[in-house]
Amino acid sequence: MQVQQDSTLAMLFLTRRCNLDCSYCHMTHNGMPDTGRALIGKGLDLFFNSFDEIRLHFFGGEPLLCFDDIQWAVARIKEKYAHKPAPRYLITTNGLLLRGKILDFLVENDVDIMISLDGAYDSQAKERVAFGDNRRAYDTIVANIENLNQQGIPFFANSVVSPGN
Repeated sequence: MQVQQDSTLAMLFLTRRCNLDCSYCHMTHNGMPDTGRALIGKGLDLFFNSFDEIRLHFFGGEPLLCFDDIQWAVARIKEKYAHKPAPRYLITTNGLLLRGKILDFLVENDVDIMISLDGAYDSQAKERVAFGDNRRAYDTIVANIENLNQQGIPFFANSVVSPGN
């Protein structure tokens, strides 16, 4: 009997920066540099030289704040590791930036999208404070989710359930 090996989950932590300030997130959002391409490249080399099948997870604070680095990483993988099985991609995002060229890129590259949303506006407003207009941020996330649904783009949600929400 042959055992099928699942892909290895490899997480690329791109940034601590975020456009939300969630009460349950203990990450320092300011004063820490982004990972940067040199280190991203070393991580990709480690992953692709160590494992055959990879599920590459773009993660952060808000990884879409480093969209150029995500594009760079995907292009580098296609060029340098064309001889390996293509990775399955995943991104965890709060959904604020899921539109336009960013969304087009994720769809074109078959990136699975996990959106963090902690419920209706009242729950979200208590736990997830936007840097700016909280209502507008929530409405933007919901509109972006509605757009995904209208276009038939698959996604799944992550929700933090806490006593506050």
